[in-house]
Amino acid sequence: MIAPMKIAAAFHRRYRWINLPTATLVALLQRSPVASVVQVADEMITASPVGVVLRSAAAAAATLGALNSLAGATTLVSSPLTSPVSATVGVAISTTAITVNGTQSEPGSWAITTAIPPGLAFSNSSSATLTGAGNIDVPNGVLFLSGTPTTPGTYNVGMIAYEFAAESGNISPTYTFTIVVSASNAPSFTASPVGGTVNAGQSFSFTAAASGSPTYQWEKGGSPIAGATSATYTIPSPQLSDTGSYSVVATNGSGSTTSVAATLTVVSPSAAPVFTSQPLTQPQVNQGVMVNFNATAVGGTVSYQWEFGTGTLVTNGVDADGNTYSGATTSSLVVESAQAGAVYKVVATNANGSTTSSSATMTVISASQSPLFTTQPLTQAATVGQTVTFTAAATNAAFYQWYFGNNAISNAINPTYTITNVQTAASGTYFVIATSSGGMDIYGDPIPGTSTTSSFATLTVTTTALPAFTTQPLPQTVNVGQTVVFTAAATGSPTYQWTFDGAPITGNASATTATLTLTSVQLSAIGTYAVVATNAGGPVTSTSVSLNVINVAPPTFTLAASPSSVTVATGRSVAFNAIATGAPAPTYQWTLNGSTTIPGATGTTDSVLLITGATSANVGTYTCTATNSQGSVQTSATLAVVTTASPGYLTNLSSRVTVGTGGNILIAGFALAGSGSIDLLLRGVGPALIPAPFGVSGALTNTQLTLYDTVIPSDPLPVVTNSGWSNAFALGSSTVNVAPQAATLALMNSLGAFTNNWAIGSPDSALEVTPPVGGYTAQISGVGGATGIALAEVYDVDAYNPATRLVNLSTRAQVGTGSNILIGGFVIGGSTAETLLIRAVGPTLAGAPYNVGGTIAQPVLTIYAGSTPIYANSNWGGDATISAAINTVGAFPLNPSSSDAALLITLPPASNYTAQVSGVNNGTGVALLEVYDVF
Repeated sequence: MIAPMKIAAAFHRRYRWINLPTATLVALLQRSPVASVVQVADEMITASPVGVVLRSAAAAAATLGALNSLAGATTLVSSPLTSPVSATVGVAISTTAITVNGTQSEPGSWAITTAIPPGLAFSNSSSATLTGAGNIDVPNGVLFLSGTPTTPGTYNVGMIAYEFAAESGNISPTYTFTIVVSASNAPSFTASPVGGTVNAGQSFSFTAAASGSPTYQWEKGGSPIAGATSATYTIPSPQLSDTGSYSVVATNGSGSTTSVAATLTVVSPSAAPVFTSQPLTQPQVNQGVMVNFNATAVGGTVSYQWEFGTGTLVTNGVDADGNTYSGATTSSLVVESAQAGAVYKVVATNANGSTTSSSATMTVISASQSPLFTTQPLTQAATVGQTVTFTAAATNAAFYQWYFGNNAISNAINPTYTITNVQTAASGTYFVIATSSGGMDIYGDPIPGTSTTSSFATLTVTTTALPAFTTQPLPQTVNVGQTVVFTAAATGSPTYQWTFDGAPITGNASATTATLTLTSVQLSAIGTYAVVATNAGGPVTSTSVSLNVINVAPPTFTLAASPSSVTVATGRSVAFNAIATGAPAPTYQWTLNGSTTIPGATGTTDSVLLITGATSANVGTYTCTATNSQGSVQTSATLAVVTTASPGYLTNLSSRVTVGTGGNILIAGFALAGSGSIDLLLRGVGPALIPAPFGVSGALTNTQLTLYDTVIPSDPLPVVTNSGWSNAFALGSSTVNVAPQAATLALMNSLGAFTNNWAIGSPDSALEVTPPVGGYTAQISGVGGATGIALAEVYDVDAYNPATRLVNLSTRAQVGTGSNILIGGFVIGGSTAETLLIRAVGPTLAGAPYNVGGTIAQPVLTIYAGSTPIYANSNWGGDATISAAINTVGAFPLNPSSSDAALLITLPPASNYTAQVSGVNNGTGVALLEVYDVF
């Protein structure tokens, strides 16, 4: 989860973690008087959780006398590993701190003079690293060695300490730090599991093999499968729930190795067929050979029908192209004698529908490939004295011969044939024969192969000059509904015919005049226009020009109820939304009480108006005017600001997702702002959703609720765990005191939390806690690796307290379709409206620095009041006002060009709001839903 806030206590924990080894090194290594060193070190060690263990070490140092007496005698020291270090390929070593004692001051830099074992690296406290010979500065005097070795061998690493940075000042002797890396005998896979797609109920087996005589443990989605401890794992009758990723862990005395994952897909007999193998393209097939196309689909009883081209059914026997077929209604199509190329695909059908395979192309090559014309000679008209050129091109052509009538033209043996100073006698029919090469004769001369004749081209030579354009049509851009006029003029008293995308225009009388008129043009008129001018000399075509039609429309507000009139507490924020469509895109102008322009809200494309720190001066009617070139439209709302002891605030946050295993459990983060602590009720609901009145199919049957702190976001620690709300809870390793106590039905009822099906001993989970301000996650998993739909809930038990508030909920989950979308709920208490920033993030997570795989491409965020959708967004568009709000609440920034969704809205108090995240066009993937209170 991405932490919603930066917690000051994080520094405290990091300080404590960093200073324990530092204190030990200082006490043992510096040349300061022992008494003061031991005092500082002892204070630091006493503050550490393991201080009891190391306190005696600090005390013993006090008996050594002044370290100044060791001046000039420097020694290399390291902890916890010491030279020579024993390591194993593939096994990470313990991070080891290295420095010297007996020096006037701690080292400022180090030089490494020899090779470092591959996979290991030296680093400093600022994350600079060194993987080979070189130098590195150490701001705190300590050099760290860490990593996982990859190559066996004995490495004697040369090291020199320098007094100052950049290898300057006094230097130490050259030390040798020895690292012996042994080869790993951990298992190595010789055969990896292979996945597949099967019908429900059809047995399936995974098989693997590994060296090193290991034991095996199969896993699904990273969780061990009970009893699956052999090299082969068989699922006798797979069901839809068995769909997933499977791997196996091989273990021996030298370690463990995990295989690559293999995916099993179980297909429902009530669904259309699913292809498990597709037909393959067959390039360069020799003419007359047999060709096989194979495809396999699962999904109950499946029938097949092969097709070629754009949907022509293949039938057994010989087709018009000479191809002979068999197996046209089976999974394997046989082309028994390939004569002509084609594109094939197969339609698989069962009782539930049909599925079409991908296409496969067959290309047939003859033993002596005949030339194929790619450019044909064109019919032309010319006047006496002009130059005429015929052009042709063909593949596999070694020779060309042009003909006039039926007679070969002398020396016309090139792809082009040109006639200069053409005369009327040259009128007639021209064509060219292209011939392939048949090899060489015994004298090395080329032998002609097969020939192909081009199409015929007619040349008409007249004494009348061709038309010549004196006015060419011009390209135009107009709005929908306007009139377009194209004009041309040519010499030679021609007739005219206008064309649209190369085809003559019919049904328009002006299309045969020099001026083409198009009235009330629509988008369908977009294209290329030209005119052909023709006289006795022949036809001439004008320049082709484009017509671009712009779809324009006046602005229209798409949210009829927005902006909505609201009442907020003094000092709170207000967001007015007024989204309008139109072409071109409208700009917005906000005014107060009809005349006062609002700074920063003039002529902007930002449709959101945010007012912070509202006072009586902000009271009034706010009007938004949306304007484009086609007109303008207005909408208004009023703002009332009151002083109240019960302003709007978040009293409940919840999220509902499908709980998986491993990293796919339900993780709901929340943040508390202010000072002090706040009394909360946490619930992990699954079993109670199954019976009436909810009737949720596939709900989790046994939940476990664990509260984690996020003092260090990358290392959350468990605070307290409960499984079965009436059972005892268990404390975790976190030192954060949340004063946990058992939840009661009376408490749940007092907060309006549903208690249907919450009998004593039921397997839903709940805790009452009083955590200090900070960031936390409530993690819901299934007992024993169970999976299903679950609901995480956070309730504010206390009445409104301005000093401590519930300010944020965030849930990261896989977004599916239908009932498997991501749903977050929230309740606004108090007597006035509250402003919220709500985000559905997917694309930004896919980029650096998060690099989350499988994110949703374009999330759709919809806000509901009860069952009524009131706001929606599928692309936040880099909105400047929303960007400012993101900075205000401390959320991570969104990529301005991303398709993430975000809304900044002010809502009145209510208990039935939900934020639902789905994908555009039913897209799926990982998404992060966040709800922030904007004060």
